[in-house]
Amino acid sequence: VQTCALPISAQPDSKKEPPVPEPSDEMPPGMDTTPPEPVPAQTPRPAVDAYNHGMELLNSQQVDAAIESFSKAIALRPEWPNPRLDRGRAYQRKGNYQAAIADFDKVLQLRPQNAFAHTYRGQCYVRLKDDNRALDNFNSAIALKPDAAMALCGRAGIRMRRNNISGAINDFNEAIHVSPKYEPAYV
Repeated sequence: VQTCALPISAQPDSKKEPPVPEPSDEMPPGMDTTPPEPVPAQTPRPAVDAYNHGMELLNSQQVDAAIESFSKAIALRPEWPNPRLDRGRAYQRKGNYQAAIADFDKVLQLRPQNAFAHTYRGQCYVRLKDDNRALDNFNSAIALKPDAAMALCGRAGIRMRRNNISGAINDFNEAIHVSPKYEPAYV
């Protein structure tokens, strides 16, 4: 069993908060990167093309162009959650957390069992310093997908801030166990 050792600087100190890993919307190597849902039947080809182009743009850090491309896909097939999920990720990268949350909310209206949307929305709430909502989202993601390393690390970060160091270590260790290549788990 691999373990996660916290550096001395991460030990609780009454004068300062422990460091918390920064949330990342990047899929770690070795994790499931397949879209959460297949392309629905009868989706217009231009919607699929716009989505695929948006993914290429997002992966090449052309965030504004990706948002535009995902928006085209959404306009053509509004009930398909993938373009909205990835547009939310693009907004998240830009720091537009409210727009990202709105997209993740819509994904969860369409597909309540989408663990990725819960995880990304939780990361946005971390950035907005709303730990209670972030924790609710990470817990939901973990309940849906127990091997959700990003959600486990997000929850660990909140636990560290709340000085629940043993809970944080347990989450980091579980993230390492389920996804050994996920670097944020190695605090």
